[in-house]
Amino acid sequence: LTTYADAAEIVKALKAGGVEETVLNYDTWSSNSTDKNVPTSLALSGKLGGKKAFSAMADVLSANGAALFCDLNLTDITVSRLGCNKKWDGSKALQKTPAMQYSFLPNTYDPDPNAPVTFLLMPSKMQQAANTAARNLKKLPVTGLSANSLSQKLYSDFNKQKIDRTETERLWAEALATLRAEKGALMTSAANAYAFPASTVITDTPVDSSRFFIEDETVPFYQIALHGVLPMSIPSINFYSDSRECLLKAIETGVGIKYIWTARNAEEFVETSYAYLNNTDYRMWIDDAVAQQKELSSALDGLGNQRIVGHASLQDGVTRTVYEDGTVVYVNYNDSAVTAEGHVVEAKGYTVV
Repeated sequence: LTTYADAAEIVKALKAGGVEETVLNYDTWSSNSTDKNVPTSLALSGKLGGKKAFSAMADVLSANGAALFCDLNLTDITVSRLGCNKKWDGSKALQKTPAMQYSFLPNTYDPDPNAPVTFLLMPSKMQQAANTAARNLKKLPVTGLSANSLSQKLYSDFNKQKIDRTETERLWAEALATLRAEKGALMTSAANAYAFPASTVITDTPVDSSRFFIEDETVPFYQIALHGVLPMSIPSINFYSDSRECLLKAIETGVGIKYIWTARNAEEFVETSYAYLNNTDYRMWIDDAVAQQKELSSALDGLGNQRIVGHASLQDGVTRTVYEDGTVVYVNYNDSAVTAEGHVVEAKGYTVV
């Protein structure tokens, strides 16, 4: 879907458009890092271009101000491999049966018979998996690894040696520290708090609530707590119906924007588990992304390393974010202009004071 050469071309196109810094998370990038499988090695994929193409991509990214993180799924097993057997190395549920994870059909809520069943790696095996990944990372010209599943999933194991979620949290934190130590950098996605100490960048930070009736307001507590501590992004813009609202969310919360992109073989997505990627061709989005990044950089200039010291909803669809140097950012999600504390904020716009 995206070869090593494709990834290099995407970053060059962003740089040509004026985007000075890019953080790239390459998913399913090695020969055995297929979706939802604990990798037993970090061998480069011949189908994506092989070792020379990977090195060339790394050189291009470095020359164009892009950091490269390669994702590893260390929690999920769908296929048994040498050193990782889904039967013997999988966590057990309370009934002592394998803790199998199913994909469900959205129209019936029944398990999808065509989707693979996922098993969860035993927590006691996690440090071993992390050590293997860190050892193999030495040879790769990358900024670091990303451990998205490890930063999100926390589960118990009811094997003979029972491990509860509290113990799993400790084991996960140790594994994440191991993954960071080799290169000094680690990307996580919508990370739980136990992953904060090891993370150097966090993507997909939550920007909305469930909007259930019991909830009065959506409060960006995650970003308020971490702004000025770690660089962050909102979830992928091209998975939302309103890209302008997504940009305003990034401005309100003071974090970066993100896209999920692919470069080829879009017709192969149809009627597969990758159908959700049907709007990820980077050619469709790159001009918008460049324009959005320029607008975001202008709006948040000088605020990236500052703490957020105040946030409020002033009226329906109008927010105020206050930074430690006194800068105030008003965001208006409404279809008409408003006046907020004496400042005019245009429709679907913002004002920085």
